[in-house]
Amino acid sequence: GENKIERTSKSNLNFNYRECNLECKSVIILEATLLLKKGNKEEIELKIKENIKIRETKQPLYELNAGSIFKNPPGYYAGELVEKVGAKGLSRGKAEVSLKHANFIINNGGALAGDILYLVEEIEKRVKKNFGIKLEREIEILGEP
Repeated sequence: GENKIERTSKSNLNFNYRECNLECKSVIILEATLLLKKGNKEEIELKIKENIKIRETKQPLYELNAGSIFKNPPGYYAGELVEKVGAKGLSRGKAEVSLKHANFIINNGGALAGDILYLVEEIEKRVKKNFGIKLEREIEILGEP
């Protein structure tokens, strides 16, 4: 429980695809040093713009959301499974499964944590019932809704 600032290396935090070990979850990263490759400035800027355009067409970037809700199960896309069980557009209170990408839950202003958690659990039930797949949450629930 002591609050202190210390240096560590990435090997101590064990970063993997969309997760890190417990030590990572108990710290707040204030600063990071990144190793980048050199390249042509114009090409890099063009690539960044292309990536942003793709994300704009596929994800609700300009709506309040917590990012992807579920990790992709091996061989599947979580958003596709959510869509196939009819949860796209499902809502409760001010929380709604995004019409743009079903693996995002958007806050239409004043959504309650309980409403979001209800949608998450409803999606989990539907996917398990229809496909026999247990979705793994990408988000972490802190406290009680």
